[in-house]
Amino acid sequence: MNTTLLPWLNFLMTVLMASSAGFSIVQMSLAGISIVAATPQKRAEALSRVKWIALGVIVSLCSYFLTRFIAYEASLIAPHVTATSPGMTYSNGQLVKLPGVKDGGGLEGWIVNAVFSTLTDLFSMFAAAFWALAGFTGPSAMIDANIQDQQSNGYVMGIFPETTWTAMMYVQHALYIFIAIAALISFVVQGIQIQNSPSSSVAKERAVGLAKSVATTGLMLGATPYLLGLANAGVSDLTQYVQGLIGDHTAAIAKANPMVNIMFNPGTLNMSAITNLSLFSGNSLMNSIFALIYSAVNLVMWIVYQWRRVVLAFLITLMPLFYIGFVTGRKPDLAIHWWKEVIAYMFIPFVVSLLLLVAQVFIGI
Repeated sequence: MNTTLLPWLNFLMTVLMASSAGFSIVQMSLAGISIVAATPQKRAEALSRVKWIALGVIVSLCSYFLTRFIAYEASLIAPHVTATSPGMTYSNGQLVKLPGVKDGGGLEGWIVNAVFSTLTDLFSMFAAAFWALAGFTGPSAMIDANIQDQQSNGYVMGIFPETTWTAMMYVQHALYIFIAIAALISFVVQGIQIQNSPSSSVAKERAVGLAKSVATTGLMLGATPYLLGLANAGVSDLTQYVQGLIGDHTAAIAKANPMVNIMFNPGTLNMSAITNLSLFSGNSLMNSIFALIYSAVNLVMWIVYQWRRVVLAFLITLMPLFYIGFVTGRKPDLAIHWWKEVIAYMFIPFVVSLLLLVAQVFIGI
């Protein structure tokens, strides 16, 4: 009778422990949501949940100790198992077991194994989905795909195909014409104002200002495409230099840590390589959690790079509009803002490569 009753009682205590712990977590989450809310009523509701949180914790702890004690009692009735304390996990072939037991822990061990196996498979599934969304492209490969180098396949700035760049330039040149017409009208108006100046000194000052405006507008509109190309080339060269350091460091530490080859692989990965990403030996839940976090961060970086392409396309295409301040004789705030945004987005691959190099250094320590 005891060999049948005690395992089932142990199972019920385990379920009670899990249920009470889950109840406490839910109540704690609801209390946290109520605390975040700004209304006094919600905060009062959060305080009222404290007693339920405490009750759930107490029941869970009591169930845990009862589970341990029942396990100890069950081990005592087993003829070939030695138990010395209630904290010892029982193991007996005569006790009730279910398929899937790995550690001989009876029903409790089966439940624990089932939960951990389910979580491991679930995290691995989401990690695989995130990698698929990112095209199985790792951080180093993303950097190489977003800079101008010999592997750019003729892409302008390393990110824009020729057809896309041609369409962008078509719109940009149309905006150049628009800015030229606006500049002509503005300069004519300013010339009329110069003629109607109350004095010669004022007319001279306005004429000098108009000449500066014409010269600055023409110079900036003409030089910006070339300056943009130089900035992109400089950022690409710096990024390639850091990528070279990463490659050398990868070759140096890959023998001691083969996972580095996968994490910093400059090419496209596959599913078999991704399954070998692990921080711990064996197939553990922590490896699945690490793979999920790594794949989520990798997917976020992929989204950032796609957003970078979209923003740079809009900024480069609409560039003449940001120089309207030079045409109207006002402060060139828009042009300064344009350069700040372009430089910030252009430096993203370089900054990420530096972070990868730092991460590699810590991995190699």
